[in-house]
Amino acid sequence: KLQFAAQRGGVQVAADGLPQAFDIQGDIGLEDGGPVLLPLPGAVETRLKSARLRLFFDAASDNGWSGEVSVLDLERSDFAVASAELAGSGRIGRGGGIRSIGATFDFRASGLDFLDAALNEAIGATVAGDAVLHWQDGKDAVSLPRLSVTGDGYAAKAGLRVEGLSSGLRTEGAIDLTASDFARFSALLDRPLAGSGTVRLEGWASRLSGEFDVVLEATT
Repeated sequence: KLQFAAQRGGVQVAADGLPQAFDIQGDIGLEDGGPVLLPLPGAVETRLKSARLRLFFDAASDNGWSGEVSVLDLERSDFAVASAELAGSGRIGRGGGIRSIGATFDFRASGLDFLDAALNEAIGATVAGDAVLHWQDGKDAVSLPRLSVTGDGYAAKAGLRVEGLSSGLRTEGAIDLTASDFARFSALLDRPLAGSGTVRLEGWASRLSGEFDVVLEATT
């Protein structure tokens, strides 16, 4: 028997377009612990053992929000993960008539298995990281001052700013990747790599126009 606890409390949206309150709790799973086929569009089936969602915010109390998502034994024909967790918190602000949203996320996943062998070699079976995000009304951009990902034998960190449609979805900032052996990325990049050290990419790129200006520095 499928067990599903639907959202509780729902979502209330204020006149300014930002949430006024939400209280969402959902759980998916079978009583016998078997896989659940998710009703997703597309030809590729997605199954999981269980999933849990929690989101809460009430502007009448304060401007802080919190949430968490967890998944066990998710499987597709091209990808699988034994467990994945995402936890977040932040603030939804309206101070001085200026709308803003801030968020801090922590995530981890284990038992990663890609159909693409190059991705398996590059990413590995376990990853963890965190991110900080901020948006403010009138700036037409989302700021990611911190984004970090750590795996077995490598670590990446970035500071980015993603502008809106008026700027062609321009992304600018810097990314640093440190690895104990760059050979793990050879198949993914389709070229031979070796050695250890840090690679830094700094510059900007526009997703809509395809234009970019990036400087690459390597330290071994």
